[in-house]
Amino acid sequence: MSKLKWLLLITVLVYGWSTPGRYIWLGVLSPTDIGLSLGLDQVARLLVVAASLQILLKRLTSNEVFSSFYLFLYPLQYFSNARVRFAVRFALTLQVAESLLESKLGFKALLSLILQPQPAAFHTIELSYIPINRLQLGWLFGQAALVLYSIFLGMDGFWR
Repeated sequence: MSKLKWLLLITVLVYGWSTPGRYIWLGVLSPTDIGLSLGLDQVARLLVVAASLQILLKRLTSNEVFSSFYLFLYPLQYFSNARVRFAVRFALTLQVAESLLESKLGFKALLSLILQPQPAAFHTIELSYIPINRLQLGWLFGQAALVLYSIFLGMDGFWR
């Protein structure tokens, strides 16, 4: 089984056997109906978020992701340089994450690499802002709507 399938199965098991409710069958090792329902809801939310991120990362280049993040941070422009700082930190995090994923190290090797003190180095990094077109903007707002929908599912519905 893939890691995602194991994660989803463990999520349903943890919710099913740790949430109070009516037992599905008689016995000590029976899951509860509410637990399985909550577990399946959580799995649906995880799948929506994972699918939306996968679509977002497949459709946009790293510069377009940076530009869209910068666009979504528009309300922060009124707080000194917060918008630029957040966008630059996000871009640098994406860059480091891409380089770590390309190295394909194991968990122990990756952890030891992260925990090693790094020498002070100065690099010049150029971040380019690419205006996104209407189709990409539609994709971005669709992704945001899916994420918000999954959050509202977690709050037992938006209208309650």
